[in-house]
Amino acid sequence: MKKIGIFLLSSLGLISLSVFGAMSKQIVDYRIQVKLLPETKGLAGRETVTWLNDSSVPVSELQFHLYLNAFKNNRSTFMKESGGTHRGFKVDEDNWGYNTVKSLRIKDGEDLTSRMEFIQPDDGNPDDQTVMRIPLPVPVGPQEKIALEIEFEAKLPRVFARSGFFDDFYMVGQWFPKLGVNQDGVWNCHQYHENSEFFADYGVFEVEITVPKGYVVGATGQRTKQRENEDGTVSTTHYQEDVHDFAWTACPDFVEFRERFSLEDLPVDTEMIL
Repeated sequence: MKKIGIFLLSSLGLISLSVFGAMSKQIVDYRIQVKLLPETKGLAGRETVTWLNDSSVPVSELQFHLYLNAFKNNRSTFMKESGGTHRGFKVDEDNWGYNTVKSLRIKDGEDLTSRMEFIQPDDGNPDDQTVMRIPLPVPVGPQEKIALEIEFEAKLPRVFARSGFFDDFYMVGQWFPKLGVNQDGVWNCHQYHENSEFFADYGVFEVEITVPKGYVVGATGQRTKQRENEDGTVSTTHYQEDVHDFAWTACPDFVEFRERFSLEDLPVDTEMIL
């Protein structure tokens, strides 16, 4: 039996932002390539992230969220606080999820993989791995930038608390190593809690998503490219400025509808996707 799901995706932002300029100060710039691995319900990804130190003081370390590690076992802070239930649903203990950083280096520079460590700034729970700290060899000065290259892999849990899989349906949220927010030299980078929301800087996302041929992808931003690969997969690239997160979904049973919405005042030319 076919599964039926309806997703109203955010407008693809075909509005010409050159009329207004950037709508936010772009602190982060993410360029990500990710491949869906249906056999393992996993992801293989590479990420280049550029971060602007928008504070008045040098910053000597970076902190990242690894949200999927909240679903790594029943000892994470999220699982302890929630008891393994969320909005009436119970976690599937046969299908945990995780996010593993395989390598991290300064772009065209030093390998920082050995410097990575998990920290628990909120509760000291040694089994929680949802925040990662990386001391830097040289501090990032005020209004300076640093670019990092990251290789990571992820396993999606069975659909639970905003992310996961069910059969060949994938809801991919909070899935990539994501920088916290630095506020005048102090990191605001909390663990994943039962009752909390996601806090991040605004910036630019360009994400290439590779899925098996026949899958329909919906994602944040405007679809700018699509190509078929020799290995039977299809890659689509999505681009969006002035957002603080990127999510996507994929399933061979999706049916996609598109419609343009235009206004003259204010000037809007947007493609809506259902």
